[in-house]
Amino acid sequence: MSRHLSFLIGLVFLEWLTRTSAASAASTDVEIFGGLGFFRPALDTTYGASYVPSRVAGINQLFVDPDPRSEARQFLALQGKTTPGLGLGVNVYPHRVLGFQLLLDRVSFDVVGENAHEVDLVWDSINFPSSDPVVREASISLDAPDTEGRLEELALSFNLTARFGAPGAVSGSVSSGLTYFRFDGEFEPLGALAGSLGGHAVLFTELFEMSYSTATADTLGFNVGGNVDFSLGSHAAVFVDGRFLWAPRTEAAVSLTEIVSEYVVSVPVSQIQDYLELPPIEIDPSFFRVLFGVKFRP
Repeated sequence: MSRHLSFLIGLVFLEWLTRTSAASAASTDVEIFGGLGFFRPALDTTYGASYVPSRVAGINQLFVDPDPRSEARQFLALQGKTTPGLGLGVNVYPHRVLGFQLLLDRVSFDVVGENAHEVDLVWDSINFPSSDPVVREASISLDAPDTEGRLEELALSFNLTARFGAPGAVSGSVSSGLTYFRFDGEFEPLGALAGSLGGHAVLFTELFEMSYSTATADTLGFNVGGNVDFSLGSHAAVFVDGRFLWAPRTEAAVSLTEIVSEYVVSVPVSQIQDYLELPPIEIDPSFFRVLFGVKFRP
């Protein structure tokens, strides 16, 4: 009798487990969405690319022998502009209210800025007709071109999310979690002044302008935001999503890419880079974005 009772209880338990599993699977909602939006970067920094000019001896001395008596102060502004971008994501709701969210944001920010470049040159010359050397000095304020460039960013976020409202009308959700940032940039110009002496000890100077790029860098941060859905039926909706994605300022190595000025230099770019000893640059990859798109519920 007890054996039959145990068997009956086992059948009842299996039936209950099957029904519960089916109900749980049926209650899991999946939402796939994507759209375009406006991305506003937090990037607003000044890169101090100061250097020591070479000795004013001859055209063959460009970027070869720094003169510690001279000094060049160069400040390059990098300011991000509001730029269109792309956002994709998936929501999984195993619960009626709570769920998980995966987001991917991709944007290429336009970067601008006003630059400053000042040089104090000190060199040895001859005061004709005397053959005795004379120390000469000159201060030059250069009309540095404005910054142009782009900052490429990718942000991958994993969030917890909570939804509210009636699914058949206007509904919404809030979410927050960790974000992985990956970025690199290409900008111009970065300048380097070189001087040489011509006939009768006349000083000639040339400003060589180069493009520069950052090494790919990554960092971790967080994001917080929310969205509102406007239903188009049981399986689709249009949405608006506002979100702030934050990360700490992150250092990235800087390297010269090519010479963009009209002056021709026989010195390789790698030698110029070694000569300038460019420090790393600090980039703030944080941004705010508003996304407009379509959401599907399979």
